[in-house]
Amino acid sequence: MSRERWLVVGGQAAGQLATVATLPLLTRILDPAPMGLYQAAFAIGVILQPVASLRLEFLLPAVRGDGELRRLVRFSTWSQVICGVLAVALFAILALVGEHDAGQIALMSGLVMVAYAWTVVDNALLVRQGAMHRLAVRNLLAGLLTAGLQILVALTVPNIFLLALSILIGRAAAILLTRRRTELDIASAADQAEDVPWTGSRAIYSVLSGLVSSASLQGLTVYVTAGFGAAAAGAVGVAQRSASAPVAFLSQGLSQYSQAKIAAVLRSGEGEARREILHQIRGTLPIALLATVGLAVLGPLLAPFVFGPGWGDVGPVIALLALPIGLQLLLSPVMSVFVMLGRERLLLVVQVVRLAISLAGAFIAQLVTGDVLLSVLGFAIGTAFGYAFTLIAVWRLIRES
Repeated sequence: MSRERWLVVGGQAAGQLATVATLPLLTRILDPAPMGLYQAAFAIGVILQPVASLRLEFLLPAVRGDGELRRLVRFSTWSQVICGVLAVALFAILALVGEHDAGQIALMSGLVMVAYAWTVVDNALLVRQGAMHRLAVRNLLAGLLTAGLQILVALTVPNIFLLALSILIGRAAAILLTRRRTELDIASAADQAEDVPWTGSRAIYSVLSGLVSSASLQGLTVYVTAGFGAAAAGAVGVAQRSASAPVAFLSQGLSQYSQAKIAAVLRSGEGEARREILHQIRGTLPIALLATVGLAVLGPLLAPFVFGPGWGDVGPVIALLALPIGLQLLLSPVMSVFVMLGRERLLLVVQVVRLAISLAGAFIAQLVTGDVLLSVLGFAIGTAFGYAFTLIAVWRLIRES
C-alpha cells in the first residue's frame, strides 16, 4: 500500500477510533434506553446525510470546470442549511404535541446529518486537489475533537443531545482548522473541459441510492428500535457502531484515496479506468479480510470487558455483523465510480436490491423466532448476499468502462 493511502486511511481510522473509544464510558453512564435513542438518532442522521450533501462528494473530485465546481458546492451548502432548519422545525412540532422522544431523535438526527454532510463535501474538495496530508490531518482532528467533547459531556453533564452536538462542533472545528481561504481556486485555465451535466434527474437517483446505501447497515438499529424497542436498540446500536464505525471510516479513508486516483484517470481521459478500479479492489482485500476475522473473533471476547454489565448482547452482534462489514469495506472504495460515470440509476437499483435482501432476512427471522440476535443474523446473511450482487454489478460496470 502506498504512503499516501496509509496516510489517509491512518488519519481516518485513528480519528474515528478515538470517537468509538468513548462508547465504554457512555455505556457505564447512560442506561440502554437513552443510549438507544441516541444510537437511533445517530443512525438516522447518517442515513439522511446524502439528502443534505446531495451525494456531491462523489461527483466533485471528477469535476473539471471551476464554475461548475462552485455551482455544485453552493447547491450542497443550501441543501445542508435547509435540512438543518427542517430538523429543528420537526423537533418543535413533535415537542408541541408531546412526542418528546421522537423530538429528541429528530433534533439529534439533524445535527448528525449536517455534521457528516458538511464533512464529506468539504473533504471532496481536498480529494480533488490531491491534498492527502491535509485530508489525513482533518480526519484525525475530527475524531479527536469529537471524542474529547463527548468525554467532557459524559463526565460533567450527561446528556444525549449534547453528545450529538459534540459531533457537529468537533467536525466543524476540524474543517475550519484545515481549510484554506482559496479552497475553490483549484482549476487551471487548461482544465476546463466540459463535464457530464449534473441534472435534477441525476441528483434524485444519486441521493436515493445514498439513502439506501446508508440504510443497508445503519438501518439495522432503526429496524430494531421499531421492532424490539429502545433498550434492545441500545445494545444493537452500540455493537453496530463499535464494530462498523472504525471500519466504515477506514472505508471512507480508502474511498477518498480511491476517488482521487480514479477521478484523475477519468479527468485526464488517459489510461484505463478498469485497471485502476481493479487495483483499488486488490489493495483493499487484505484489509477487509483482517477486519472480518478480527471482528468475528475479538468482538465476543472483548465486549463484556469493554462495555460492562448490562450489555451482554453487544459481543454476539459484533460477531454476526463481521462478514457484511468486511464486504462493505471491500467494495465501498469503488462505489463512487457509478456516480463519476453518470450511472446513478444503476447504482440505485443495486442499493435497493441489497437493502431489500437485508431487511427480508431480518423480517423473516423476527417473524419465525421473535429473537433479536436471530433477527440480526438474518439481516447479516441478507446483507452478505446483497453485497455479492453488488460485486457482480461492479464487475459488469468496469468491463463496460
